[in-house]
Amino acid sequence: MNEIQNKLASYIDACRPIIYINHFDFNAVDALITQVTENKEVYEYNDAFGSVDFKWKYRQDYNQKKDLDDFLAHHYQNDDEAEDIEETFLVLKDIHFHLEQPKTIALLKSIALKTLNAEQKSFKTVIIIVASKLIIPTELEHLITVFDFPLLQEDEIESMIQEFAKELKFEIEDKVTKELAISCKGLSEFEIQQIMYLAFYNGGSIDIDDKQIIIQEKEQIIKKTGALEIINFKETIEDIGGLEKLKTWLRNKAKIFKELDKAIEY
Repeated sequence: MNEIQNKLASYIDACRPIIYINHFDFNAVDALITQVTENKEVYEYNDAFGSVDFKWKYRQDYNQKKDLDDFLAHHYQNDDEAEDIEETFLVLKDIHFHLEQPKTIALLKSIALKTLNAEQKSFKTVIIIVASKLIIPTELEHLITVFDFPLLQEDEIESMIQEFAKELKFEIEDKVTKELAISCKGLSEFEIQQIMYLAFYNGGSIDIDDKQIIIQEKEQIIKKTGALEIINFKETIEDIGGLEKLKTWLRNKAKIFKELDKAIEY
């Protein structure tokens, strides 16, 4: 297991009853959950289809109601005569809209407390909420553990770029890979893949000039937040009067950032 898998597994082993993963890339989260819940019972709920098979995403029971409360109530039931059992996992996708409903909150709390009850040895159900928005009701604050899904490291991004080139059968220089990986830092796996496809189908290959595409995509992401705006400009440092010491300092720093990989290596 890598570091992120170990962290999630440690939360599960520590009997954290509700784990909240605030992330939009469900494929990446599903892959992580699959790795740490191998050979365990995993049930998924989403508002589109109700209860679905976690692996294949088809509905498990066409006669079952799609309501979240029904899903939770069903999994709260337990055979009192059952012996110790392995964990059961409930993966709830984008249910943040429901986290203001008293009944939903009460059901989540009931399952969590039942799991924490030492006398209920036959019941251990870990709830994993996966949502693009973080909403934590006051009633569940002490029962929820927020799991931070880390961004990709530079070496992981480099591997992604090289693997992409290998799959599409073209070569990409190591220097270009390093430069693009630095530019892609802060982006998710999904976003990087989208940029790679855009760059490739735009010119039939990927080279250093594609850094501009990465910058444009980052602009898109920032615009969607509504908090910041990137301003494009044509003016240069020479258009500013005076401040010669500051200009010299900026020019020196610019040399470093333009070849950051070499600077880090040094």
